[in-house]
Amino acid sequence: MMKTSKKIFGLLGVGLLLAAQSIHATAAVNEEGTAGTTDVNVTFEGGDISLVNVPDPINFESSTVSVDAVSLNGTISTAEFAESLQVDDARGTGAGWQVTAALSPFTDAVTAQETLQGSVLNFSAPTPTTNNTQTVAPTTNEFTLNSENSATPITANEGQGIGSWLFSWSGVEDNITLDVPAGVGSLGEHAATITWTLVAAPNE
Repeated sequence: MMKTSKKIFGLLGVGLLLAAQSIHATAAVNEEGTAGTTDVNVTFEGGDISLVNVPDPINFESSTVSVDAVSLNGTISTAEFAESLQVDDARGTGAGWQVTAALSPFTDAVTAQETLQGSVLNFSAPTPTTNNTQTVAPTTNEFTLNSENSATPITANEGQGIGSWLFSWSGVEDNITLDVPAGVGSLGEHAATITWTLVAAPNE
């Protein structure tokens, strides 16, 4: 029984010695015994990048059919975030990203036939805001959409756009307009769809 106890205490002593050596391996004291350093370590796993919100439907003022070209001002709901596009980048890499926009053809709400051919939707550059004070804002641009093109209104180059970002068209005069060519306007309600696409790298 005594031999077993001695073995246990011996193992404990070796364990304490190894623990002490391990501690001294990461906590260094100078030869004079007047100062020391302790390492602090933390690890983060990479998260995701996502398109969280896009603007609510855009409505244009009613207009009378005209033989002349017409320019109309668009409005979006004034509810919180209604005019905002939101991107959250929690990857932790700073790799950058971009948002593209494309417009479908306008169609008649009743017949579904294509209408307002050649019409152009114009956007001012959105205003970016963020909760991250340690990053650089993405570049925003004014842009124009028709049924035959796409645009890149927001680009975060490498090191930009990290964290959560809101892009708003609120409070900007004539921020969204629709230009309808002469002789194209027709009776009734017309609708089109904007598709916003998040690309998880810039310039792709």
